[in-house]
Amino acid sequence: MNTGLPSPVDVSVIMSAIRQRMRAENQRRADAMRNARKGLPADLVARVSRLRARMGSLRAGVAHIGGMPPAPPTLRGKLGALAVGIMRRSLFWLIPNLQATQEQLIAAIDDQTTALEEVVTALQRTNFRIELLIDERESGGAALDDGRREAGSGERPH
Repeated sequence: MNTGLPSPVDVSVIMSAIRQRMRAENQRRADAMRNARKGLPADLVARVSRLRARMGSLRAGVAHIGGMPPAPPTLRGKLGALAVGIMRRSLFWLIPNLQATQEQLIAAIDDQTTALEEVVTALQRTNFRIELLIDERESGGAALDDGRREAGSGERPH
């Protein structure tokens, strides 16, 4: 006999179950991310960062091409500066070409560094997906669908 009254719901039990499931899922994802990072060479990300940092020093070096070096305030320094000034004026046609070539090289290295950063990011995402698939195979749960949603982040499914 149904009286039509709703049965009492124990919210604390439901919330506890939700918290437990979320903690387990977060732990599973953290383990998958940790294992995915182990799949990359340890210094790969650091190498890319160093390459990006060196680009700044290369750009600063290009600005000095064709400039006068510092000279001490001695007679020898003044004679050396005079000789360097004469050489600089005689190479007026070469210095802009050297600067342009260096700028093109820097731009090419910068493009390659950007592409390398994108490849590293894609490799990290791929390793994360692989770890989620391995975990899915081992656990047999529904974690694969959740992993596709998070790891894909807007990409079309394959």
